[in-house]
Amino acid sequence: ALTEGDFIYVDYEATNFTNFFGFAPDYISGAMSVNGDDAIELFKNGTVIDVFGEITHAGNPSWDYKDGWVYRLDNTGPDGTTFVAGNWDIEPGALIGCTDNGCMDGVPIGTFSFVLPVELIDFSAEKQADIAALSWTTASEENNAYFDIQRAGSDMRFESLSTVEGQLTTNLVSEYSFEDRNPIEGVNYYRLVQVDVDGTTTVLPTRALDFTSKDNIICYPNPASDVLNIQGVKAGATFTVLNVTGLVLKTGLMSTDQITIDDLPAGMYYLQVQQGADVTVKTFIKK
Repeated sequence: ALTEGDFIYVDYEATNFTNFFGFAPDYISGAMSVNGDDAIELFKNGTVIDVFGEITHAGNPSWDYKDGWVYRLDNTGPDGTTFVAGNWDIEPGALIGCTDNGCMDGVPIGTFSFVLPVELIDFSAEKQADIAALSWTTASEENNAYFDIQRAGSDMRFESLSTVEGQLTTNLVSEYSFEDRNPIEGVNYYRLVQVDVDGTTTVLPTRALDFTSKDNIICYPNPASDVLNIQGVKAGATFTVLNVTGLVLKTGLMSTDQITIDDLPAGMYYLQVQQGADVTVKTFIKK
């Protein structure tokens, strides 16, 4: 069982391989000493997904692959069921040092394409005050059980926040959303891990939001009786006072550095200060 991006190394002996690469092969197989890369086929769910192309050598079209030293160029492929030579940096077989079996005409082994379980159209993360709002859209899904929503801090150690149920199999556009109401201080990294009905996982792209505190607003005294002093606001800032149920009680322009609260009943309140696109929420007690 492999996942996208995995590499496996197979050779018929380990000593020379290790001396050359600096690490041991994953598997040893005597077939490699006879057929080399012709001994390898990649399967997915019982179906071969290697790209096979008839490559004529010395008038013989029977070889599917040739030995060679090749690298896929950045931002190319996969190429489906064809081999696109222009997407590869093909080097002569200098490391092999042979002239037979077509080794001077490098052709990559394992040129295959993945059919992803979900076709992701978009995945975005947006700051909404102190909330991280995630949204994503899929064009199609195949056996998609659910999305595991994960978050990491600067240590990049992802942990699951929640799950959102998928659509199993559909060719219709599907939209999803999730809110992280308690982001951690600093940069928050969010990613989706798609989980198939059989438990197979696919890690989707990562997004980042910076919740580094830039709050210099101070409210005092707290508790307060008649006047709440506000320090650190800029000209043009507006304020909103809400009770604990979210009901708006007061709004206005911060023309001074004070807000009169003598008309409020005793209790706890939220002060929301907006400066441009930045919104700061403070809690205060009215005596």
